[in-house]
Amino acid sequence: MEPVQDYARAVVQMVVFVLYAVWIAPMQSLLYVVFGVGGGGLPWLNGYRTHVGLFGDLIVRLVRYPTVSLGVPHDSPLLRSLLWLAAAFGNGVAARVAFCVARDSFADAHASVRTGFWLASQSASLAFVSESGSSPSGSEPSANKPVPNHRDQLAMLYVHGGGYVNGSPEISFLHSAHLCAAFDRIAKDHLSLIIFHPQYPLCPEFSNDDALQTCLDAYRFMLLKGFKRICLAGDSAGGHMALNLLAVLSTQHADLIQPVSAILYCPWVDPFLTVLPAQFGASDVSFHHDIITVVGSRYMASKFAPTITKEMRIAPLNWHDSVLESLTPNILIVYGGADVLRAGIDAFVDKLQRIADQKKTKQIIVKKRYPYMPHGFNRLFLDSFGVSRKTALESVDVSARFLFDSLSS
Repeated sequence: MEPVQDYARAVVQMVVFVLYAVWIAPMQSLLYVVFGVGGGGLPWLNGYRTHVGLFGDLIVRLVRYPTVSLGVPHDSPLLRSLLWLAAAFGNGVAARVAFCVARDSFADAHASVRTGFWLASQSASLAFVSESGSSPSGSEPSANKPVPNHRDQLAMLYVHGGGYVNGSPEISFLHSAHLCAAFDRIAKDHLSLIIFHPQYPLCPEFSNDDALQTCLDAYRFMLLKGFKRICLAGDSAGGHMALNLLAVLSTQHADLIQPVSAILYCPWVDPFLTVLPAQFGASDVSFHHDIITVVGSRYMASKFAPTITKEMRIAPLNWHDSVLESLTPNILIVYGGADVLRAGIDAFVDKLQRIADQKKTKQIIVKKRYPYMPHGFNRLFLDSFGVSRKTALESVDVSARFLFDSLSS
């Protein structure tokens, strides 16, 4: 595959994305309002999320990616204002109107205040967030330290994607809302799911080690809240972060209560795409229809990789067997058969399974590969219709069932 050809495809893809945001999506929103088609809930709200939310995300991409390429600092007042307006105008406003979301803050290792968002299917599940949250000076949660126990709740730390240079917690709210509702249906009145979305620092303003430290501090924060059963999850780069967090917790913080499970959606296990699908090129479905390109993945990887120390492993696909063996015993990997990352994910899952079989570990590796689905389908297609939406909802139900079953394994 010629690099020029892939660059050209990326440009065409962006043009199509713009046309969708300014023309097709408003028509889709109108259908939601007039005919009530699409997802459940208020029709206008579904249309709002589809159109305005997508448009807000598009503005963020149009602002961040070119300025990252040009080396323009994102802390300038103009760019900060544009990015804030895009996030507020897009998924942020719609999600907070539609879902049970509570904003919270926690202190990181440098005593800086970080922001996060709790999300649940019922507002009653968020009552506890008004309690003291940030870690007191010098305090450290541990497996031996008594803390309040939320017996009726399973907590999830969800890390959003975006190649570490883009994205915000709000882009994952719709998926999290569906997941909470699906889990609560399965668990009935015995248990509920609550999800915490940390707002971690992005590259190139901050190093990727800062992002890892923020997610680790968010995990400690959840333990201090009293949660003893926590699942780690993330999509794309968020899946990459979830894996790194699992590895750091198991190898460097064994004194902490360990996660009970992990869910990785289209995980970025091979950021530089050293492994591509066989005969990848113009005849491959992901070459034309996936939302991520080879050039795009390698470009974003080139921005975060130089900021990583040896503690943060760049490519989980290349991790040593001993590190993979130490991960949480229950891992679900969800991805699409038309994802440009699928070859690397296939190899990663096979490696995990081989280790579990050879070492006779207690690891349970569950692989769900959906044919013809592109990168991020589980999140992006929830506001779609037809087979694509049905598949996205099925992946949510599979995730909820996995979460519930992993508690008793």
